[in-house]
Amino acid sequence: YIQKYLVDLSQKYKEFHAISTVLRRVFKYSYKMGYTDHDEFVKVDIPRERRSNHKLDDDLLTEEQLKTYLNFIHNEYSFENYVYFTLLARTGMRRSEALALSWKDLKGNRLHIHRTLSTGYKGEAIISETTKTKGSDRVIILDEKTLSLLNQHHLALNSKLAKRHEKNKDDLMFLSFSKGKPQAHVS
Repeated sequence: YIQKYLVDLSQKYKEFHAISTVLRRVFKYSYKMGYTDHDEFVKVDIPRERRSNHKLDDDLLTEEQLKTYLNFIHNEYSFENYVYFTLLARTGMRRSEALALSWKDLKGNRLHIHRTLSTGYKGEAIISETTKTKGSDRVIILDEKTLSLLNQHHLALNSKLAKRHEKNKDDLMFLSFSKGKPQAHVS
């Protein structure tokens, strides 16, 4: 009965694994608490997830498209935005990881990714001291051009803060000045 139910679910819903996970936990808990003599779920084969027709390549920019996009950002927006999007493009890091970076995370040409930024209940920026997954905690070695851009951005940011007589209290690489005082971006 459980096997048939899961097969039916897999044909109706692309993301049926969440339901099967809950069901597996129910059976495991039932056995653990002594409500049943054995865990019937161990006999079940979870159907494979259906593949979508969507190709990963459809989401990726070509090298030429990326250059065009970054040139547009460089010409139409701030230098900080250009550095931010260039860093994302060259490292593959998540937006929330880049926005949580502090200057202490950059040691030479090595960038340590170990935090993320999220939005709190009232829209405030919250920096978590962990990444999305354990495997996301990593060190990225930057190429010379990216490192040079970051160094230029650091000088420009310090100059901007000095002119405004403000401090970067969290030592963040990317700040928002939209609400008066410099603060973490809300992604």
